[in-house]
Amino acid sequence: MVGMLTRNESDVIVAPLDHVTAREEVIDYTIGIAVIGYQLLIKRPGMSDSMWTAYILVFSDGVWVSLLVSLALSLVVLVASVNYSPFESKTRVSEIAMIPIYAVSQQGWFSDVTARSCRIAYITLYLTTTLSYAAYTSTLTSALATQKMTLPFVDMAGALRIGSYGIGFPKGFSVETAFRYATGGLYKDVWDKLIMSDPENLVPNDDAGIDRVLTKKYAFLAQDVYSRLDNIVPRPCDYVVLPKDYFTLSTAMGVTTGSPYKRIFNAYLLKMKDSGMMDKFRRNHVSQYSDCEQTGAQPLGIQNVFSGFMLVPFGVAMATVFLFIEFVCLRFSRTTDLKSSSNTGKQKEDLHALDQTSSNLPFQLQKFLSGNQPSGT
Repeated sequence: MVGMLTRNESDVIVAPLDHVTAREEVIDYTIGIAVIGYQLLIKRPGMSDSMWTAYILVFSDGVWVSLLVSLALSLVVLVASVNYSPFESKTRVSEIAMIPIYAVSQQGWFSDVTARSCRIAYITLYLTTTLSYAAYTSTLTSALATQKMTLPFVDMAGALRIGSYGIGFPKGFSVETAFRYATGGLYKDVWDKLIMSDPENLVPNDDAGIDRVLTKKYAFLAQDVYSRLDNIVPRPCDYVVLPKDYFTLSTAMGVTTGSPYKRIFNAYLLKMKDSGMMDKFRRNHVSQYSDCEQTGAQPLGIQNVFSGFMLVPFGVAMATVFLFIEFVCLRFSRTTDLKSSSNTGKQKEDLHALDQTSSNLPFQLQKFLSGNQPSGT
């Protein structure tokens, strides 16, 4: 459209045109119509996408690491307190190692301790695991019951961090210049790692980008996505628009350089703004994006607790493997004991035979062999 103005094939672009410096050098803009930004559009994650991680996503990575470190430190303190305190009897490390597991599972355990150091370690471990257990179970119950959507990321920085999603937009859009010629920072990294990693990320038009969102791990960067979804997508609830805006620009109509129409359009646009007609038009005629999130309680399905049920076959498999190992070790131990018993029995038979042979020798020779020779011999 800008080319048609520069070639004098048209007088005005009646559309919200991005107000950028490169275009300002060849055309004139009217006053701004609206401020529009770019948003990332991704496929709405379903419950099946998080069935394996439903029990892990309750806590962030930092909370899980902190909890594991706390349990490890508690175990070290318990071992040191029980085995090195002069007021305690020594206990095997394997038995002490079960105490943090009991605490995390909120199962009681019996331990007769007298040293203050051991009591402090027990109380600290109990309070830490009780608070963590309460926070975990309450959050997990709420998450499973309401089926809240968990996004893989919420902005470009998050997409760059996980690295499994591509990002794209229509070729030739003004944002391409911002990414292509970025000298550093977020846009430079996104261009190198998430956009140019696959040439097909730069799509020919909006329809192709929106279609690609459903078939690939792909985030489509488009302008005014909220109004586009309900207008051109048959099932807008298959998508989710991430909240952050990028490249927020003032949009205006374009006219040829020095055109007398500029003043006329500016005058009428100002009147429309002052009277509230612009806001009314946007409310009445621009479709707004509907939130498809389900906030009410929903019955639990297999996809909600699938990873929990998978613990059963995992436990059975592990128990079977260790049962086989124990069986092999037992057979090996019995074989070793039999060989040892056989060798011991053979040695006894040899000693008994030697005793029989010695008893048949003459008395003097037997004395000689025993080293007790009679005097005078």
